Amino acid sequence: MRIVQWMVAILCVGIGVVFGALNSHTVALDFGLRQIEAAPVGLSLLVALLLGAIVGGLVLELGVIWPLRRRLRQQASATVADGQSPDAADLSAP
Repeated sequence: MRIVQWMVAILCVGIGVVFGALNSHTVALDFGLRQIEAAPVGLSLLVALLLGAIVGGLVLELGVIWPLRRRLRQQASATVADGQSPDAADLSAP
């Protein structure tokens, strides 16, 4: 399994290198307050992709994972208060 992960990682790096090499011309990026004159298209798109993945991960963490963890902790503490062990409790019910 680990070799498959390495192969996928190497493939992604290779695709990124080819993408950056084929899109090496520069563009101007205007952010409203500041303008960047000489940013390669490939680098600009890869940075935008990375920032989108980071923002998406943060939204997922804050909107889904934290509430589920909080609910799981509440259910586990409720079962301990009832005298049951947390392992024996059915935590799948809402």
